Amino acid sequence: MNRPEPGAAPRVVFFVGHPPMPIDTGDDQWRQPLPLDRAYFDEGGTHHTQAAVTYGDYFTAVVDFLTRDRMAAGHRAIGRLQGEAATGDTIEEIRIHLVKHGACYHPAMATLATGGVDIPMVLNVALSREGRDIIAIETDCLSQLGRRVADHFLPEVYHFGAGSTGSGVELPMFAGEWFAGYHEFHLTHCTPNGANRHVVWDPDRGPWLLNEIQSADLYRQAMLILTSYFDPYTLSAILQWHHAAGDFVVKATPDGIDLRLITIRRYAPLLSLDPQDPITLETLLETLAVFFLRTSLWMRIDRIDGVGDLIWAGEAALAPIWMGFGQGLEKMAARHDLPPAFVAAVKQYLASHTRDDLIDLGLEILTRYPQSLPEASLIKCHLKRHAEQIHALMRRTA
Repeated sequence: MNRPEPGAAPRVVFFVGHPPMPIDTGDDQWRQPLPLDRAYFDEGGTHHTQAAVTYGDYFTAVVDFLTRDRMAAGHRAIGRLQGEAATGDTIEEIRIHLVKHGACYHPAMATLATGGVDIPMVLNVALSREGRDIIAIETDCLSQLGRRVADHFLPEVYHFGAGSTGSGVELPMFAGEWFAGYHEFHLTHCTPNGANRHVVWDPDRGPWLLNEIQSADLYRQAMLILTSYFDPYTLSAILQWHHAAGDFVVKATPDGIDLRLITIRRYAPLLSLDPQDPITLETLLETLAVFFLRTSLWMRIDRIDGVGDLIWAGEAALAPIWMGFGQGLEKMAARHDLPPAFVAAVKQYLASHTRDDLIDLGLEILTRYPQSLPEASLIKCHLKRHAEQIHALMRRTA
């Protein structure tokens, strides 16, 4: 490929689907409306809803975003991955691949070819009302929480702004770190005896299944990550995440798996306190009990293959969830300079709850969800058994 002259615009190419297929202005799909999410078609191929934004509008807005402010988003990514000295290199080509139709965002992978090196980054583009309502909040949460926790659990945000479709419509979006080799995963029906396994959506090698050890570690790491970001001084936690939305991504490693969290829709206090009320140790312990039970219940929910019926994970998830909670507490306590005995005190406090205490707490948590929420109905069906299993596990190990 011939390199562009310094100051010249880079060559831009577009792709859709898996495996990536090229698309340009001459294709019929360029003028077709984007689906709002990946459930756009039912099994018979019937359209459900559609956005007013076409594929061409989407790609035009992405290019506009990337080329604004002297390609600030791209040069920030290059600087973070190759060092600031590389930000002066000419960007020779940009490959933009629309990878997913989500309820909040339509993410693309943008690959910048510069100096013989490919630099990937994610572009989260908000088309839906839900996405437009949260994108500024999420960008701020990712930026702030990423600075607070040294562990690299969240993607770095490179740039936030908007791009024009060419007809005057501005689409808000942000550029961030692309976790190379990490993929979405979901529970799936795959065995004759009805057992469920996690399938990893790997576009390079094809779908592959986690073994039992890997699935257990998935739950441990997910709980560890969420607990790490709990704030004992504001009682805030990461809320509104969902396995069904692909909020966590997984990568195979020589030692097992590694997990990352790629989105934060909401970070807020779990309890509403009067600003004048001090956060006592008792209040903190009560809030951590709510956090653990709430998160352990939600951790067991997914949708079959990401878009099917809701499914409840088996009891094998519980021991890793409890272990991840303890490990996350250790990280959180160390970051906030809490005494070494704090983690043991939290575990003992939780273990002091009876089965009925946990059921009552679970019912109280359920009152905070809309009655129409399908996940709330699923939790209600499994709450008593979950409380029994958690109670027995904590009493054995706390």
